[in-house]
Amino acid sequence: MKVNELRVGSWVYDDEGVCSKIVGVKPFDDSVGCNELEDGSVLVDWYPQGQSPSREYFMDVSDLKPISLSEEILLKCGFVRRGFSINGYVFAKSLAYHVTKMLDYYAFRINTLSCNNVFIREVRYLHELQNLYFAITGEELEVKL
Repeated sequence: MKVNELRVGSWVYDDEGVCSKIVGVKPFDDSVGCNELEDGSVLVDWYPQGQSPSREYFMDVSDLKPISLSEEILLKCGFVRRGFSINGYVFAKSLAYHVTKMLDYYAFRINTLSCNNVFIREVRYLHELQNLYFAITGEELEVKL
């Protein structure tokens, strides 16, 4: 993962395979006293099993792994099953926002007044969907992991 893909609220797997929510992205700083870290560290909070954050720690971006999109993840983001369409299996967030399951990826689509179901971008990971949803709507995508 690249640090420029991360923003506050991004969900990722940490180096132990635990889902963690990014609460801040900070460059490496010697004043923190974490000399073993490389440039590109990020500040992560634990969110074990839906509990409130219990601690903060620095982690190198190379230790973070993206969470692959799946039907289960989409449902936890508020999308609902809409069935098959000509493009694949559709999950809808509202009348305007859809994610279509293609062969090995998901396609983010929007409905507009002038054209139905416009392809916006391919998404494979939860943080990509979160970033795209925020960029288009100006709102955070609520994720209930």
